[in-house]
Amino acid sequence: MGNKRLALACIASLISAGALADQCAWVAPNVSARMDQLADSGQFTGKRYVEYCKTCGDNEPRGPFNVSGIKKKRVDANYSEYYFVTNGKDKSVDLAYVFIETRPGVFSNVGMMTSCLSNLDTSSEIRLK
Repeated sequence: MGNKRLALACIASLISAGALADQCAWVAPNVSARMDQLADSGQFTGKRYVEYCKTCGDNEPRGPFNVSGIKKKRVDANYSEYYFVTNGKDKSVDLAYVFIETRPGVFSNVGMMTSCLSNLDTSSEIRLK
């Protein structure tokens, strides 16, 4: 009986970790409008970004990477997905775990900038040397 409980606990843990990993991968119209506004005002193109998901088990940020463009794809009638163009390739991004450089060495959480997140267990800023 103990092994069954352990197996169920492991499955529950994997399911909850997966749920945390996609907080803002597909975004609603209000978040999409804010993301479009930020992109149109030059907040992303030509800037650097890092990816960091503490709740997914990341020990440190990945990157920085350079953003040469932003693409938006409609997933369905209600949701959109965003891609950062880096080195000529489109990379799907989860806004909850992407941080854009807003000052030299300071990266701000895009999910918070777009109001996709307000109180998820993630950092609002990351500082790199």
